[in-house]
Amino acid sequence: MAEKIRRIQLYRVHQQTAKLTVFAGFEMPLWYKSVIPEHLTVRNSVGIFD
Repeated sequence: MAEKIRRIQLYRVHQQTAKLTVFAGFEMPLWYKSVIPEHLTVRNSVGIFD
């Protein structure tokens, strides 16, 4: 029997713009528009991980 995939608190927000994947039993965002712009934003501004 497959394990139920859980969702993080901000799932609905991420679902609108992110590519989602399963990690450690949770459906979580993998990336948004593209990896490179996201990387540069975190390097030059701030990133939030929940």
